[in-house]
Amino acid sequence: MKLGLGTAQFGLDYGISNTQGQVNFSEIVDILNFARANEIKVIDTAQLYGVSEVALGNAGVSGFQVITKISYQSKLEDSLTNLKLNNLYAVLAHDADELSQNAEFWEKLVGYKKKGLVEKIGISVYTEEQLDLALEKYPVDIVQLPLNVFDQRFLQHGYLQKLKDLNVEIHARSVFLQGLLLMEREEIPGKFSEFSDHFALFESFLRNNRVSKLEAVLAFENTVECLDHFIIGVVSKKQLLDIYNSLVSLNKSYDFSSLSINDLKLISPANW
Repeated sequence: MKLGLGTAQFGLDYGISNTQGQVNFSEIVDILNFARANEIKVIDTAQLYGVSEVALGNAGVSGFQVITKISYQSKLEDSLTNLKLNNLYAVLAHDADELSQNAEFWEKLVGYKKKGLVEKIGISVYTEEQLDLALEKYPVDIVQLPLNVFDQRFLQHGYLQKLKDLNVEIHARSVFLQGLLLMEREEIPGKFSEFSDHFALFESFLRNNRVSKLEAVLAFENTVECLDHFIIGVVSKKQLLDIYNSLVSLNKSYDFSSLSINDLKLISPANW
């Protein structure tokens, strides 16, 4: 299954549409139990996600493909301690610019791989320029990048196929754009008012195809052939159940190209 579990909400009050705050521990256990029982293998976390790693370690994540993200100054061993694991599936450089400017950071990641602490090493990127620089310098195993119905840059500009040709594993994040793509029109913050026409276009697409926002967003990710996994965040087992049920019931494909928009004021949460 392509679906993977993001865990920023396990350690932080994260997400523009998150009204419930940081997920409590018992809910985390329920979410992980559901994931384990339904073949959701990948768990994505980071040292910068507050107490996410500690919460995951206390809940138990053996049997999952756990990925964390670190900075140059931090140590993977701290993540292993927090997660109560001897090794991880992958470690990523959390800051692409930090990696591109510091070859020692890459050597540090290579060292973890040589020690058997991780199976794969890679990078989390936000822009095409960051990915170009990384691929120019380093033979990465895995890349995490933003990809959703609005933000189709890496798909439309050929990067996914390029990565696949290099045998790089590809993980998508920002699937729901921090929940913005699932919000009702009246709930969308006023700072996005200049994009009202684009939200109207999205709603017209939904009506014409008789599909819900959740179904459309998931269908987009599920039909990107080069994509290995897409990472979603939830604040409850019920949310994960709804997503899982919508995903397994998908039986149609759609042309999402008209929904693409390149304005970073909308598609990049860093600019919010």
